[in-house]
Amino acid sequence: MMSKEDLCYAVVHGLKLSYLSILDHKILPHDGVALTDFLHGVVEFSGEPSQERLIAVKTPCEDERPFIGHFPDDPVWPTWARFEMACLSGAMFFYCLYGKEAGLPIFGSDDRSKSPAVVRPGDLIYAEITKPRRKGRAFAFSARLYKEHCGDQTTVYQARRMMGFIVNKNAPSP
Repeated sequence: MMSKEDLCYAVVHGLKLSYLSILDHKILPHDGVALTDFLHGVVEFSGEPSQERLIAVKTPCEDERPFIGHFPDDPVWPTWARFEMACLSGAMFFYCLYGKEAGLPIFGSDDRSKSPAVVRPGDLIYAEITKPRRKGRAFAFSARLYKEHCGDQTTVYQARRMMGFIVNKNAPSP
């Protein structure tokens, strides 16, 4: 579980973001654009049983790697970038629930994901991560990425079950 000492805040698009020190390597083992191309911060986390949930945010910018060469005349944030945002948000969720000492979560699959809407540069994307499940070294969660416009939410990526495993044979079971 994260402590208050691990929290630092920034304001993006009027939202107060808790970065949970992700950019200084205290949380995720990513560096620079490998992280910031896909995740800006966390706006909500609840570890309460049956209400576990994390909401992360990202505003894709046209000069970031996922956009380069991808429909240059009409830029679209590709599905693989949305999948990566879901994976990084899921890893943040795992660390917030279990702490870094539990091991390194690696995600590599989802079941029948959907990307029903277009994401353009400047869209504010939310990643809602819910339904954590853990058994030994296996970890799974649900992910939904959406954007809001005039109070309406539009889903831009959805996976009912993203699965991965914990890279640490000595990780304690919950």
